[in-house]
Amino acid sequence: MSLTVNCRVPLKYVSGYVIDMSEICLKYVSTICLVYVVLADRGDGFHFPIADALLPNKKRATYDKMWAMIKQQYPNLKPQSFSCDFEINPYKSIPATFGLLIADFRSFHLSQNHIKRLKILKLFKLYKRNVDIYHQSRLLLALAYVPVAQVHGFADIVLTMITLPELQPLMQWFDSIYVGDHNHQPQGTATVECLRAGPPRSTAL
Repeated sequence: MSLTVNCRVPLKYVSGYVIDMSEICLKYVSTICLVYVVLADRGDGFHFPIADALLPNKKRATYDKMWAMIKQQYPNLKPQSFSCDFEINPYKSIPATFGLLIADFRSFHLSQNHIKRLKILKLFKLYKRNVDIYHQSRLLLALAYVPVAQVHGFADIVLTMITLPELQPLMQWFDSIYVGDHNHQPQGTATVECLRAGPPRSTAL
């Protein structure tokens, strides 16, 4: 696997988000396909990608390996802040790799994926018509505003509050994708492949 570095300037702010291409990939291969995009800001408001990684799963070990690869190529990278979509594992992984920094969740993609998953599960019409399904399913979105140290505890509470059997597949999806290594089996192995990070320099790992 390889990682190509495309920036030599100081980077102050880092953000990351996942592009889930599993629905497309599963039509051709028996695997999930998660592309994690890492953006950086020099401090002048200009954001640009510094790495893309193809992830086999969202396990903590996978994110640890990804950030270790990035740190190896950016030895002077000491971000002051980090933001990511709501997901417990990258949130825990980056401070463990880079030390103390300001980190926060974003709920935008979680809200989008919530609606997308309802449509995949053919629940979106019920979501629009049924008040109970609407309110119970949206309890999941509230976890994006919970302090990270309390996410697992609140997740247990929220999952017990969702009692409608129609929402069980939605709960399983949320628990396995967003709450990380929390009461679910791993998917795949922690193999990370970096897809792109632009010229000018390439280093084999």
